[in-house]
This record gives sequence, structure tokens and C-alpha cells, in this order.
Amino acid sequence: LSANVSESDAINDESSPQGKAFYWITCEDCIDPPLQPGIDDAQIIRRYILAVFYYATNGPHWFDDFPDDDMFGKPDEYWMSTCDDECFDNWYGDISDGTMFWGGVRCNEDGAIIELFLEGIS
Repeated sequence: LSANVSESDAINDESSPQGKAFYWITCEDCIDPPLQPGIDDAQIIRRYILAVFYYATNGPHWFDDFPDDDMFGKPDEYWMSTCDDECFDNWYGDISDGTMFWGGVRCNEDGAIIELFLEGIS
């Protein structure tokens, strides 16, 4: 990742939001087809920034008070675990039926994030 996105000290600190996000994007992100550096840089950076936001705002505990859903678990268990494009047709999905995997990430036609809707997150 470019120094314009995060400083290398932050990325190399495994306990920082940047370090956790870097690990996720390089080792756990299951987007299919896989993103390729040099070709998909804008999307890699977009996903990295969303992951930094997730970790910096205690994302793994956003929905601690929500009951588990028998089919999908808690919303935070699939916010970053989907293999879908974060901007692909997720804004109009319904979190109760599992179609809104990136939960409230709204992008424009060019793939730029224009809104995060995070109602109900504690």
C-alpha cells in the first residue's frame, strides 16, 4: 500500500487498525476473483480503508448486543467475510436476508464510496 494511504509503521504494527486491515486484505480477503496489485489498486485501497475503519471503530464488537440469526449469525460476522465486491448491489439489500453483506456501504457508478449507513451499531 502506498505511503499516501497509511504509514509503514502503522501497517507493520499488527495490533493497529492499519496492521489488522493489511493482514486481512493480504491474507483473509476472499474476494473472487482475487484482486491484483497494479490492476485493481483502487479497489484494494477502498477495501483496505473500509477494513481500517472497521478495526478502528471496534467492528468485531459492533453487534455484540444483537441476537445471533439462525441462518447468518451476527451482522459483524459477515461484514468483511463476504467474497463479494463491496460496492456491488449491496446498498438496497436487506441485512435480515443476508443480501447486504457490506452493510451500508454505498458507492457511486465509478466505485467511489459515497456513504456509510451504520444505524444500529454500538
